[in-house]
Amino acid sequence: MAILNVIQVMAGDEEGGLENHFIEMSNALAASCNVTTIAHAKYAGRLVEGVHHINVDLSKPRLYPGNLIKLTTAIRRANPHIVHAHASKAGSIIALCKPLLSAKTVATVHNIKKHMSFLSAFDLAIGVSNTVRDTLPCSNKISIYNGVNWDVNHVAVRPPEYQPVVDSQKHIVAAIGRLVPAKGFDLLISAWEPKFGCLFVIGEGPEHERLEALVNARGLADSVFLLGHKNPAIDYISSADLVVIPSRNEGFSYVFAEALLEQTPVISTNVPIPNEVLPKEYLCAIDSVEAIGQLLETTLSDMSRLEHSFSPIFDYAKKNLTLSHSRDKTLAAYSALIE
Repeated sequence: MAILNVIQVMAGDEEGGLENHFIEMSNALAASCNVTTIAHAKYAGRLVEGVHHINVDLSKPRLYPGNLIKLTTAIRRANPHIVHAHASKAGSIIALCKPLLSAKTVATVHNIKKHMSFLSAFDLAIGVSNTVRDTLPCSNKISIYNGVNWDVNHVAVRPPEYQPVVDSQKHIVAAIGRLVPAKGFDLLISAWEPKFGCLFVIGEGPEHERLEALVNARGLADSVFLLGHKNPAIDYISSADLVVIPSRNEGFSYVFAEALLEQTPVISTNVPIPNEVLPKEYLCAIDSVEAIGQLLETTLSDMSRLEHSFSPIFDYAKKNLTLSHSRDKTLAAYSALIE
């Protein structure tokens, strides 16, 4: 089979899991495909040399005429086998262009959305979890976990903020993510008790001041620490005794995948993909302070059982939650479309 010509399209100009996945997958595919990316100029510097980037600011409204013309022209000139749109905005834009394109089209949906009618224009829809896939209103759909660009040789370096806790022999519990309501850090702080040990929240966002006020109002300044953004955050995951995901909603949790690959146990609310991988005893109800508190209590009171319980889960992560696995499944999906 000839080398595939693939175009990856992303709208917007933000920073997060979607943007990281777009960049990492484009770079990974470049080892075996001719890859062109169409996205905002700010991402060009993070692409490997083999990826051809076309600057189009798709953060403008979907029907912005100049962008539709520029996007369609760029795609037709490249004459790709596959056009792959990431997230609903890019998907909606490519759906508008579809009548003028000869390529097969793929859309990846990164979270549960209400308005997904644009998927009827696509040859294949991909959900980043089984939960997301099952909500897609189309017949030709599969799930492919995003996957983590994991360094198997990574050696954890204990963060300096953790050292006093290690010396005191208290549990180190980490929660990582953007400080927004969807991540549920307010629920976690409301459920936290000093007897659990020390909670480190790694991330930044508009909820920072409100969460800091909640910590102080509950008298938790000696056991809950908002550390802000850390890059990389991986050492805060790998050096923790436990990672907690208190989210109200998720499409695919990178923190969950990273924690398992670093062999750090995880407990979570009932969101993807923890609810597709973990035993029920390590999950709790969404949006419930009481449920999170009870899960923390039962887990931290018997940490010795985690090593036995999580050993097969860590093995599962190595096989299924890496970027290379995600790339291979994506390539297989492309090949099946053009056969």
